[in-house]
Amino acid sequence: MQRTTAAEIDTGNTAGPLIALTFDAGGPSAPTARILDTLAQHQIHSTFFITGDWANQNPDVVRRIHNNGHEIGNHSMHHPDLRSLPDQGVCTQLSQADQAISTLTGVTTRPYFRPPYGASDDRVRTLAAQIGYRTVYWTIDTLDWQPKATPDSIIENVMGHINNGAIILMHAGSQVESETLDRLMTKIEQANYQMVTLTQLLQ
Repeated sequence: MQRTTAAEIDTGNTAGPLIALTFDAGGPSAPTARILDTLAQHQIHSTFFITGDWANQNPDVVRRIHNNGHEIGNHSMHHPDLRSLPDQGVCTQLSQADQAISTLTGVTTRPYFRPPYGASDDRVRTLAAQIGYRTVYWTIDTLDWQPKATPDSIIENVMGHINNGAIILMHAGSQVESETLDRLMTKIEQANYQMVTLTQLLQ
């Protein structure tokens, strides 16, 4: 079911062959650096969802993401299941993450927020919307986080489900993703899809 409303998004504009690569940042930074290299080689801008903790641990990488022209969205401060927190706790998770990231980049993470684990409900989405965020999910999960993930499985999963307006979920700390991305992007280009930022996809 598509959820593209003022408060929540899981697909973009389907009028043309545009898709968005989105990366949840966590774990080691070395795969992220390799992913940034690959994006630069293809001259593609993407959208990264970053936790405040990860930003504090990897300030140079966060600055590089921003300086390379990628969008940065909010992925909470500490990566909790926000459904388990009281209202103020949810808002604090988002505001602290925004502060940590904007201190490094000079730019707010608004208007995009991706809940940790994709775990959300009406209350969390409403709270996020009240402080300026649209909750972003995805159309295709690459499943790069699974222990059994391989380059071939990731490519097959994406190319078997790709369509206009797709938002593709990847993980910037995934070693297998960093090894797969160049091949995957080439496949996407050969299928005549253009990779854009989330903002561009929603226009």
